[in-house]
Amino acid sequence: MYEMSSDSRTSREAERAERERAREEERAARTRERLEQAEAKVRERSEQAQEKIARALDKVAAAEDQAGEKMARAIERAERVGEHAPGGRSAATEEAEPLIWFRQEPASRRPAHTRADIARAALEIADSEGFEAVSMRKVAQRLGAGTMTLYHYVRNKNELIALMSDAVMGEVVVPEGELSDDWRVALTQIANRSHDAFKTHHWIFQKMGDDGVPGPNGMRHFEQSLQAVVPLGLDREQTFEVIALVDDYVFGYSLRELQEAHEHEHGWSPEVVDFFKRELATGDYPLIDSIFGEDFEASFARAMEFIADEGRFHRGLKRLLDGIEAEFAPKA
Repeated sequence: MYEMSSDSRTSREAERAERERAREEERAARTRERLEQAEAKVRERSEQAQEKIARALDKVAAAEDQAGEKMARAIERAERVGEHAPGGRSAATEEAEPLIWFRQEPASRRPAHTRADIARAALEIADSEGFEAVSMRKVAQRLGAGTMTLYHYVRNKNELIALMSDAVMGEVVVPEGELSDDWRVALTQIANRSHDAFKTHHWIFQKMGDDGVPGPNGMRHFEQSLQAVVPLGLDREQTFEVIALVDDYVFGYSLRELQEAHEHEHGWSPEVVDFFKRELATGDYPLIDSIFGEDFEASFARAMEFIADEGRFHRGLKRLLDGIEAEFAPKA
């Protein structure tokens, strides 16, 4: 009897302990749930706060840009008033004044920045983040300057783009004294430097020709191109034709190279490969089929290797120059 009572008591204690453990687990679960809910609310509020901060920063940046442009326009109006005063510049000169190249950089004994600094900072942003990421505020931040300060150097984003484009052209220009007297070598130097600049700053294809604003380095490039073909003894039309042939080759090759870079890195999508195979299976494309053969994947891989071969640019340029030489070079 005693043993039965003892067993019953032990069983009840075990049951109580089990119920208590269950209640503790339930309380712990409710506590975890409340904590998770609280954390979710904190994250949500934090995200909302970050969005508000981002919108506020965008508004501040937009306000700074507007204020900077207003200030730049006020400076321009003041300068024009001075031009109309006795001894001021002519109306013809006034019309050319909007170009940034007609204005001197801000004068001081130790200017905090230069246009070259600004262009370099903008190029770094475009190269690393894409052209759309370039803004007056980001350039100012990279230089450690206030956005408003930047408007002492450039009056709007169009002028910033003009500085960027001309800085790229500066990389195309052959350094002083290094342009060869041999027309083939000279054109090869210019073409190689142009190709290198386009590869480094591939975003330039988005903006090239948008504003049509020439810059000092663009003028130097044109002058060097003319100098390069002087030994050929061409007339004006032939000169322009030869220069355009080389420029068009470099530009077209560089653009195609950029377009194919993604293909080479990632290959075709399965859908495109399937389409290609289905079309070849129809028998309507015997020449394409003869190139790819039965092992499509292996042939495609070889094609991608050929496209990525950097020697293609130089071989193509050599053949182009061979044609120019055959057509225009003085005969011995």
